[in-house]
Amino acid sequence: MFHSTKGVAVKLYPLTIHFSILIFLLYLDATSVQDVLPNNGSSSWFTSFINSIFDFLKISFFVILAIIVLLLAAMALIRRGKNKAKEKYESKIRSLEIKTQQSKFRQNIQGNISFEGNLSKIGESLRTIEKHIISVDHKTENIKSEIQSLYKEFKYEIEKVKNDVEDLKIYNKPVTTNHSNQKLHFVKPDQSGYFETERSKEFNEENKSKISYRISINTDENTGILEYLSSIKDKSNVDHRDMALLPACEITNPEFHHVSKVEMIEPGTVSKEGNSWKVEQKVKVTLK
Repeated sequence: MFHSTKGVAVKLYPLTIHFSILIFLLYLDATSVQDVLPNNGSSSWFTSFINSIFDFLKISFFVILAIIVLLLAAMALIRRGKNKAKEKYESKIRSLEIKTQQSKFRQNIQGNISFEGNLSKIGESLRTIEKHIISVDHKTENIKSEIQSLYKEFKYEIEKVKNDVEDLKIYNKPVTTNHSNQKLHFVKPDQSGYFETERSKEFNEENKSKISYRISINTDENTGILEYLSSIKDKSNVDHRDMALLPACEITNPEFHHVSKVEMIEPGTVSKEGNSWKVEQKVKVTLK
């Protein structure tokens, strides 16, 4: 609105000035004409006409002068309003800049807060991962312990299989002494060192793990060879040596601990007394 009003004022201002000059010149001409007119005290229509024109020009001059003053005042007001509008506009611009800077500052603060929050979350995640790693380490240690335990068990089973193979070798090994093909198998002797014939067991897969002694009867059928057969019962026989070993065996290393096998070094001998076989010479064994 100020720009349009200013444009009108700028366009009217020179036109008004020119028109005012024209009126002023006409006023001077009228004044000179009035001075030339005779002043004889008589009035005529021509004189009245000239006077009226003079009055009109004088009034027009002052009216135009007033218009010029009003235009100048309007232009001053317009300029003042423009300055105020400019100041207001610049103030709004400064306010917007301040608000923009404040907004950017808040965004930076929020960004920093968000970054700190992300760092906190990352720290929690790292702590969780560390706990999982510690848990995995514990589980790994437990697995290692289980593997070692299984290894020991398998090793023990392998030793038992080896013992069984050796027992089969001993069982199938020909005896150098003269004896018949009759063989008797027993779990253990009694406390006095006798093997009762009625308690003999048939040597088969079912009884194999229970049998610890074998008597190979000689041809005279009154004497025999006594052998110790290693088996999975070795450890149990050692734990109960007073009943299972000592009545029929001589242990060469009785102080040995952590026994997994009882191995025969030299067979013994037995003699028949009624329905029993008496230990005459004990079997020599060693603990391993």
